[in-house]
Amino acid sequence: MTAEGAAAPVSSYGWSQADAPVRKITHVTHISDEALADAGQLQAEIDGELRYGLDLEEEAQILAGDGAGQNLTGLITVATAYAAPEGLPDETRIDRLRLGLLQVALANFAANGITLHPIDWAAIELLKDAQGRYIFGNPNEQATP
Repeated sequence: MTAEGAAAPVSSYGWSQADAPVRKITHVTHISDEALADAGQLQAEIDGELRYGLDLEEEAQILAGDGAGQNLTGLITVATAYAAPEGLPDETRIDRLRLGLLQVALANFAANGITLHPIDWAAIELLKDAQGRYIFGNPNEQATP
């Protein structure tokens, strides 16, 4: 009961059981044992390159995996399609980015990150006002997306 004697609001939650299979993501290269034995530096270089390749494959799976076979189901394949709300500006990539965040908020979620294609990020960095001034910043000083 609240101070005024009215009943407090009650939340009702529903959960359902779901399975999420574990997937192994790999990245390989072929090199002879002799080449590895000849140079510790070579082994370290290959290890670094393989880890980088594995990170790229993991990112690709998390973003765009199709869920078939051993592939993950990626965010892009299950995300709700973007739909611009009526009456709000939807002219630039910055507009669409902000409206995408609005769409997430209206679905009662909180965005904690944004993933942009490098072409979209470049277009945002190069966007100018009517006087030819960069809106987001100076492209000579590379900003982090």
